[in-house]
Parts: sequence; structure tokens; C-alpha cells
Amino acid sequence: MMPDLGLARLVIQLSWSFGSVFVLYGLYKLVTIVYDEVTSPLRDLPGPPCTSFIFGNFKEVWESVSSLRLSGTNDRLTTLRKAALFMRDG
Repeated sequence: MMPDLGLARLVIQLSWSFGSVFVLYGLYKLVTIVYDEVTSPLRDLPGPPCTSFIFGNFKEVWESVSSLRLSGTNDRLTTLRKAALFMRDG
């Protein structure tokens, strides 16, 4: 008895369809992340440079905030830009 080739073709077509949807969704998410990073108004805020691609500049911001707390300086509040995971503005 010969195997049913119609079922095999159906499985292959469904696999390509679902695979294409996942690839297109991944491309969509990648484009939106890049677009959000390029057009973000947070890029213009001052802040320390990113020292780590994965962790951003959490360490530098944490140290600057800790030093402000220890010195007791609360004269003026400033806004700093911090880079979150994978250098994304957060």
C-alpha cells in the first residue's frame, strides 16, 4: 500500500504557512524595536555612556544615585538617561 501523499503535502504546506507567519512576526518586532530606538525622545537626555551591551549603564546610574543619597544633596532633581537591558532606553 502506498502512503497518502495528499496528507504529506498538507503537512508541508501548513508548516510553511506557520513558519512564514513566525518569520514575518519576528521581522515586524525587530523593525518596531529599531524604529522605537531611533525615534525615542529619551535619546536626547544626558546620561553616562553605555559600558555594557547587555546591562546598559545600570552600574553607573546606581553609583551616581547612591552618592547623591550619601552626600545628602537634595537641592535639585535631575533627569538622567539610563540604558536598560541590551542598551534599550528605559
